[in-house]
Amino acid sequence: MVNRQELIENERARRARKRAARAAAAADPVETAWALLGVQGTDTVDAIRSALRPLVTELPPGSGHGAVLHGALTGPPSIDLPEALRVTLAELPPAQLVANLVVLGQAGVPWFSELGLIRAMLLAEERPTVQAVGRLPEALLSGSAAWRRYLAVLGHPVRLTGGELAESCAALPLSLVDDLIDNGQVGAGDRPWERRADPREADYLAARLVPDQITSAQAAALGWPEAVSRHAYLAGAVETGDAVLDALAALYEGDNSDLFELRAALPAEQQANLRAVLDGVPVGRWPAWVTADRGLWRLLAAQWSAQAAADGDRDRWMDPRASDFHLWNAFRSAHERIVRGDLAGAVRQSDALSAFSAAEEPPALYDLEIRNLRAYLMQRPQGPEHRSGRLDLAVELLDADHPVISANRRLVEARLETPVNERESWENPFFVLGLTHGDPAWNERWRALTVEHRDDVDESARINDAWRRIHDAVGASGFFALPVEPGVIDVPAERSAVLVPSLAPLARRTATDESDLAPVRAGAAADLLDEFGAAEIDMTSEGGPHPR
Repeated sequence: MVNRQELIENERARRARKRAARAAAAADPVETAWALLGVQGTDTVDAIRSALRPLVTELPPGSGHGAVLHGALTGPPSIDLPEALRVTLAELPPAQLVANLVVLGQAGVPWFSELGLIRAMLLAEERPTVQAVGRLPEALLSGSAAWRRYLAVLGHPVRLTGGELAESCAALPLSLVDDLIDNGQVGAGDRPWERRADPREADYLAARLVPDQITSAQAAALGWPEAVSRHAYLAGAVETGDAVLDALAALYEGDNSDLFELRAALPAEQQANLRAVLDGVPVGRWPAWVTADRGLWRLLAAQWSAQAAADGDRDRWMDPRASDFHLWNAFRSAHERIVRGDLAGAVRQSDALSAFSAAEEPPALYDLEIRNLRAYLMQRPQGPEHRSGRLDLAVELLDADHPVISANRRLVEARLETPVNERESWENPFFVLGLTHGDPAWNERWRALTVEHRDDVDESARINDAWRRIHDAVGASGFFALPVEPGVIDVPAERSAVLVPSLAPLARRTATDESDLAPVRAGAAADLLDEFGAAEIDMTSEGGPHPR
C-alpha cells in the first residue's frame, strides 16, 4: 500500500517534470504559441505555414485578418489565427475554398475535423460517383441538405426529405434530375414534372416516369416516335409506322395475314390477350372482359365477318343475349345485310333480335331500333298470302313517340292506303344502291353501279329506279329511316390498348457536365466551414494558457 509520504513525493516529482517541460517550451515562444493552438511538432508547423502561404500572399498585411495570417508565417501565431483563417476562407469562391481546405487539412490543421476533410476531398474530385468511389461510411451520408443533395445526384444512398426532393426537382438542372431518376432517388410517385416551370421539361420527365400518361400532342412535341405510333394506333390509324402495331391494326379489318409474326413479336401478356380474342371468333363467345372493352368491338366484328366468309357461312347470326357487344353487332349485322341486299340473312338476324326483345327488356334505344328494323322488313313480300308485306304489323311496331319512328309510321300508313298497283318499291333506295340511309354520295354510287351491272338488265332497272326515287324526292326524308339513331351502328374508331405492348419509358436525353454539377458542389462546399472550429484554450491552468 502506498503511504502518505510516497504520495507527497510523487506529486512533487510530477510538478517538477511539468515545470521543466514549461521551461523547455519557454525557450521557443513560436512552438509554445503553436502548441497553444493544438499544433505539435516543427514539421507540422512548417506544413501548415506552407499551406497558409498561397492564401496569405493575396491578403494585404495591414488588414486585421491579414495581419494575423501574415504573422503566423514568420512568428508566433495569435490565438485568433483559427478565426481569422475561417473568415478568410469564407470569402473564397467554392472551388478555392475546397482546394485550400484540402491542403490545410492534409497539412495537419487541427481546427478542421477529419469528417470535414474527407468531405472536402470528395468535393475536390471531378465526379465522385458511387461507382467511382464505392459506398461511403454512414457518417458521410448524413449532413446538411446541400451535402446530401450533392451525394444524391452522384448516386450515393442518402435520404432526402419530401421537401428536399421537391426543391431539387424544381431547381436542379434537368440533367441532374435525370441523375436522381437513374439513381432511384426520384420516381413516379414524386411527380417531378409538376415541379418544372418549363412545360417541355415537364413533359420530358413525365415521359421518363409515366409514359402511358403522355398525350398524342405531347408525344409529337417530344419527337418520340414510339409514343406517336402508339397514339396513332389507339386512335384508329391504319398505318402507324410500327410493324407490330400495323399488324394489330390489320386485325381490325379482318386481315390475319401477319398473325404468325405478330404472335411471335408480342410479349406474353399481350399474346394471352390476343389468344382470348381470336379463340372466341369461331363460336362467337368471348370472356366478359373482351366484350366489355368497346375498343375491341371493331376487331371482334371484323373477325366474326371474316370467319363467316372463310367458312362460307354468311348466314350465321349472332346471339344478342350474350353481351352488349353481341346485341350491338347483331343489330349492326342485320343493317349491314340489308345494305348489301342479303334480306334473308337480315330477317334471320332480326328474328333473333325479336326473340331477345321478347324474352328480356333491352335498353330503350335498342328496343326502338329492333322494332323499327322489324317494321322495315315486314314490308317485304312474304309469300302468296302477303305479296305486299305485312304493313298492318309494321304500323303496330311503329307505335312510339319518337320523330323518326313517327315519320316511318306515316310512310307505312300512306303505303297501306295506296292501291297495290300504284305503290313504289318498298325498299329504301339508298339501301338498293348499297348505301346507308341518306348518304350524300348516292349519285356517284349510282354511276359506279350502272357500269358494274351494265349487262344485267334487271339489276340495272332496279338501280335506275332507286336513283329516280332519290332524285325526285330531293333528299332522304321521304324514305323509311333505318336505324333510328345513326350512331347506333357506328363502329368505335378507337382501339383498345390490351393487345398493345406496354410503352417503354422515354430514354434519357440529357448528359451531366461540370457546369450542371458546379452549383450543387458550391452549395455543399459552403457547409464545409461548419466543420472548421476555433481552438479551445484553457486560460485557467497553472502557468498560463494551454490547449485543452
